[in-house]
Amino acid sequence: MSLAQELLWYRCDLCDFDLCHHCLEWRAKPDEKSLPVDPVNPVVPVDTAGCGDPIRDTAAAETRLGNEKSQRNWFNDRAAKSRATNCQWELFRGGSWIVCGRGLSNWLTEAWQSGVEQAEYIATNEQKHLFDFTLMEQVILSSGKKRPLRNVLWEVELDMGWFLVEEDLAQRLRINETCGVSSFQYSARNMQYTIDIVNMEQVNQNLGTRRKLRKISVNDTPPKMSRQQLRMALEDDFPRFAYATRQWLALRWPWQELGDCSMDAEGFIRTGLADEIASGLEALQHEIPPLGNILQNIIWFDCVDRAKQGSLSQSQARLQHVLQS
Repeated sequence: MSLAQELLWYRCDLCDFDLCHHCLEWRAKPDEKSLPVDPVNPVVPVDTAGCGDPIRDTAAAETRLGNEKSQRNWFNDRAAKSRATNCQWELFRGGSWIVCGRGLSNWLTEAWQSGVEQAEYIATNEQKHLFDFTLMEQVILSSGKKRPLRNVLWEVELDMGWFLVEEDLAQRLRINETCGVSSFQYSARNMQYTIDIVNMEQVNQNLGTRRKLRKISVNDTPPKMSRQQLRMALEDDFPRFAYATRQWLALRWPWQELGDCSMDAEGFIRTGLADEIASGLEALQHEIPPLGNILQNIIWFDCVDRAKQGSLSQSQARLQHVLQS
């Protein structure tokens, strides 16, 4: 693609996923990406050593992604924050695990993310509960009765193994299970699915394929990110190259090995994604890349369109190119 073509460079907020409405809702949240605060049960976060501030420019790329240790730490930190919003909280009552309601689940997630070991919660009936995240239990303060507590993630068994379900499906599973719904319909990637919560099964209505579902404890699986989550993490830390990152990941993602499933920090390093991101961002610190193939043009556009106002016309792009030359 050259500047001689009649084109308009659009910066679209939508991603290349079917679930782009979820991305828009996520982007509409405050910079802290925090859950809504419960005025009755506020949680005061504690300072977590070692988290640091988000990367906001490419000058930090060498520090945060320059070696294998920093790459692993960066990935695990972002993946842990991402999965915290998708975990499902459950209490053991009446001989089985019962999904917590949406309000309590959001409060538990916020308290857990803040790093506190214990937090007190006041239910709608004014009953006070103490949640212990070290022992993973709920204590009813008036009676001293204790219940086991757990937070789990949903996984689906694919040909390559067990993988986390996508965020939208995880939310629907949690909501429908809370409401006592045994099965529901779900659409993704131009396919129709029936999700059977009772039999823990996903059925592809188009192909007839059946996949097993399961819940796994957050502590029993390493932090993982899907391609979408990795893109959003890189967007947050390197906002100047958001659109280029999206295109690059679409080209470089290990499709044959993972399909469109999630990876952990080991996969992030083993596939070379981490080194390529670090070296590419470091190179962009020194000079704006020349125009060339479509990916070079996209990166050039990200460098030039500093204001991120939404679009550059052909004449504007040509003028910027001349000025940079």
